[in-house]
Amino acid sequence: MERILREPPDLAVLDFRPRGLTGLDIVERVRKSANTSHLPILMITSSPTTEVVQKAVQLNVNGFVAKPFDLKSFGDRAIQIFRQSPP
Repeated sequence: MERILREPPDLAVLDFRPRGLTGLDIVERVRKSANTSHLPILMITSSPTTEVVQKAVQLNVNGFVAKPFDLKSFGDRAIQIFRQSPP
């Protein structure tokens, strides 16, 4: 989390259920920081429930990839997010 805030990557890929904070907790903190508020975020989840998706949409998550996934679909989704993100 601290590294994302200190040195924002071109794309943050977050698991919905990492150890400690949830992926949505991290997204919320990233969105509140002026340095990372527009950072493109791709969420990986094994449970894309309506509740999770709605919360993620409220927090402006740029996209989802459901587990299990293949590398091609993951790469395609990441490229799509890059293309939609402001420079």
